[in-house]
Parts: sequence; structure tokens; C-alpha cells
Amino acid sequence: MLATLQDLAAKVEVEMKAYRLYNVVPAVIAAVDDLTNWYVRRSRRRFWKSENDGDKNAAYATMYKVLVDFSKILAPFLPLLAEEIYQILVREVDANAPVSVHLCEFPSADKSLMDEKLVERIAMVRGMVEMGRVIRATNNVKNRMPIACMTVVAHGTEEKNVAETMKDLILEELNVREMKFLEDETKLVKLSAKPNFLAIKAKGPDYAKNMKVISAKLNSLSVDEIKALQNGETIKFDFGEVGADCLMLNRIVADGMAVEADQHFTVALDLKITDELRRACVARELVNRIQNRRKDQNYAITDKIEVTLFSASDVFKQAVAENEAYIAGETQAVAIKWAAAADGLEANDADGEAFAFTTVKA
Repeated sequence: MLATLQDLAAKVEVEMKAYRLYNVVPAVIAAVDDLTNWYVRRSRRRFWKSENDGDKNAAYATMYKVLVDFSKILAPFLPLLAEEIYQILVREVDANAPVSVHLCEFPSADKSLMDEKLVERIAMVRGMVEMGRVIRATNNVKNRMPIACMTVVAHGTEEKNVAETMKDLILEELNVREMKFLEDETKLVKLSAKPNFLAIKAKGPDYAKNMKVISAKLNSLSVDEIKALQNGETIKFDFGEVGADCLMLNRIVADGMAVEADQHFTVALDLKITDELRRACVARELVNRIQNRRKDQNYAITDKIEVTLFSASDVFKQAVAENEAYIAGETQAVAIKWAAAADGLEANDADGEAFAFTTVKA
């Protein structure tokens, strides 16, 4: 997150000096997404764990620095919001700080915190996660439904290293149990290609004039030739060369599988749902209901609770029994008890399984 912040500061400084405001706003929005939908969400357990160790302190210190510096970057674009953040985080704890965010030096990138390779690697991971979510959405498989296996084809050595190194994180993000690797995409899908006319035309007038020649060549590519272009090779003509960016790939997959791909990875999910996977989904749905109840009751994020449940559903009971440690860990529950009747409990359901529950502070 600190590396991403430095990239943002450097980009904003360059673009504002050239008065290109239209290039700044998308970069700021992307950084907000990195902060809220990745760093904060991925760090939740670090923020609320009870032990006050170095990792927890590092998470809070990083969050503080990012918000303070981000308020200064935001100041020209969202002056009132930036001022509110600055006053709460800086002025309330440091009376000697400048009285306004608008009187602070505009932040420059700290080169010691810049890490282009790390930012690229996380972008690859997020791209893979996004493809998995697209597969779920396209096939109406909700995010809380566990999936048994995903298959990954890495389109390069660095990509393979990223997927292997970040495997546990990717599996957790996509709620998948296992990751398998394939070296050859054609063992997973039937691959074909056709010309990307817009990309070809954008390469210049010589390419536009020779569109028929280029199209004829690209339409006749074998699977091995397509794979060679994916690996960085090009097709040379008298007027220039074309590569994988001029192709539109089509992937046909086997029944029960769904595939998405980008320039770094091809990702396939096995969408067959077993009874055990469904029970795990019920447990995740229960966690969601308990977390919503915590929010409604204004519990602090560190408050421990006791949960009381009732259900006539054998599926629900088995789901809780199989996943009790996970449910307790996610909800800060020190005890999960069963009631003999639903009297006094709040009715609800988890993936269609009816139950009733209540929570109290432990």
C-alpha cells in the first residue's frame, strides 16, 4: 500500500504540472480502490486481533500514513473532505502541525518506499481474483459458495512465480479449496483466434491499408502459432509486425468448467457443487448474519460474543458442526450454544436453511 501511494504521488505531481487533471482523477479513484477494497479488507484480521504485536502496530501505522498523505494529495480535488480527514488525524493530535491541509507541502514520492515489482505482482494477483469473480457472477455462483478447485495457466515465468507465491491469498479471496497448474492452455480449452481490427487499425495507416493481408494471416493461425504470439513472438510483414495484442482469442471449455483469461493468466473454476461445499456455504452465510447483527447492536470490533442458535434443519446443524471453529473465529464468538426452541430468537435463513439466533456480549 505504501508503494502504491508513492506511485500515486509521483503520477499526480507529473500530471498536475502539465495541467492534465483528466489523468489525475482516474489515478486517485484507482488508489481509493486499492486502499478500501484491498488493503483495508485484507488487513481486517490484523486490525482487530487482540494481541498488540508488531504486525498490528504496523497495520495501523501504515493506515495512518496513507490517510494523512492521501488527504494532502486529495486537497486540490476534494478540499472539504481532505480538510476533515486532516483535522481529525493530524491537528487533533499535533497542535504544532500546520492549521490546514491546504497549508501543508504537497507530498512527493518517497523513492525509498517505491517498489515497482511489488506493485506489478499485486496487480497480477488482483487481476486473477477479478477473473475468478467474473466467472462466479457470469455463472450465478455466489462468492460465499466454496469451490473445490481452480486451474491456472501462467503466461510466463514471472506469472507462475506470482501465482505460486500468492496461492494462499488467491484461494482465500476466491473461496477456492485447491489450485492446480497447467503448462499448456490447450489441455484446458480449445483455443482459436480472429483479428482484433481496432487494435490493428490503431497501429497506423500502413496497417489499416493492409488489413486484408493481416486478417488472412491471423485467421489461418494454428494453435501452436497462437501460443507463440502469446509468448511474445510476432508476425513480420513488409510494413511492420503484429503480435498477440492484435488477436481476439476464443476459448471453448469442457462442461462443468468456466474460464477467463488476461495477458498474464488463464483461470478456470470447477463449478460442480457437492453437499459438503454447500454446507460450508451455509456456514459462511451464518457468519454474515451474525456480523450484520453485531453491526446492528453497535458492538465494537474487538467485543467477544456468545451465539445462541435454533434450527430444525439437519443440513444447518451439520454445517455448524463441521465449521464451528471457522464461525467462532470470524465472529469473535467464545461460545456457540443451541436452544431447545426458537422463542425469543431472531428468525433468519442461510442459503435457504431456516434458523433462529441471538447474540450477547460475552
